[in-house]
Amino acid sequence: MIENTAVGFWIVVGAYDAIGILLLVPFHLKALKVLDNQAEGSSWGFRILVTPGLVAFWPLVLLKWRAAAQGANPAGDQARPVAPIQIRRLQAVLMFAVVVVVPLVVALALGTRPAPLDVDAQPASAEDAR
Repeated sequence: MIENTAVGFWIVVGAYDAIGILLLVPFHLKALKVLDNQAEGSSWGFRILVTPGLVAFWPLVLLKWRAAAQGANPAGDQARPVAPIQIRRLQAVLMFAVVVVVPLVVALALGTRPAPLDVDAQPASAEDAR
């Protein structure tokens, strides 16, 4: 049961990452220009640096890109900046994920790993089996 849960978890993580990797090309070619006008004409070094973030946060980048395509300012509305309480709530959720969820996933992974092989054990001979 627990092995199936662990395998299912890693399948979901792999699918999430695969979608992020598939979206890298359109993000690098079009979305970065729309979302950050300073990124236009940026070096390959910059693009390599932002690639892990694009893969990890592809749903947020996709939502911002869609909002920008509909005419919204991707940087946000200056008349209504994000309230500090909203930032603190987001930080609390992220801290919960780091402090609780990550150790649980590690414990699940360690709990479902197979037992180590005994490399010092001698192979059973035909005479020992009698």
